[in-house]
Amino acid sequence: MTATDLDAEKRMLGRLIGYHDDLDGYVWSMESDDVGTHIIAYREDGEVERIATIHKAARTDEIEVLCRALETLRFTLGMISRAKAKIREMISTGAGTESRPKQQANFGFMAKSLCEQRLFWRYLEYREPLGRIESERAADTRLKGLLAIQSKADLNRDEKARAAFLSLRADYYRWKKGDG
Repeated sequence: MTATDLDAEKRMLGRLIGYHDDLDGYVWSMESDDVGTHIIAYREDGEVERIATIHKAARTDEIEVLCRALETLRFTLGMISRAKAKIREMISTGAGTESRPKQQANFGFMAKSLCEQRLFWRYLEYREPLGRIESERAADTRLKGLLAIQSKADLNRDEKARAAFLSLRADYYRWKKGDG
């Protein structure tokens, strides 16, 4: 949003607030006859005036939008006012600034991601020379064997398996850099 857009929105909001203030105490209703639907304004000074006539060809939803404009304006400005007050309250009390707890790492997903990498396949062959690895599935099987797990989900539940995986992963990164 550009500064120009923001300025235009502020001007529009100012106009809406002005309309709201000018029409404070008014009540609108509608009446229908052969000509169409009429918006009737009941003003705070007791005056009652037909302020608009909507053509009889107008659809029901179009009539509702027009006849409920004042009610919608009051609702919208009230909601904006409540939101502004809540934001000010949150700022003054520091609410909403608490840090969220860190999401638990998904070690099973990390293991799956490694098994998708051909270089990791070569590392697994180096670590446990039981033959060539030619697929993600074979890498998955070799990794599970090395870690003595049935499922990569075990890495999220079993601390011992997780520690073994993290150690293996660290060794893989050293090997990849040429330090292994």
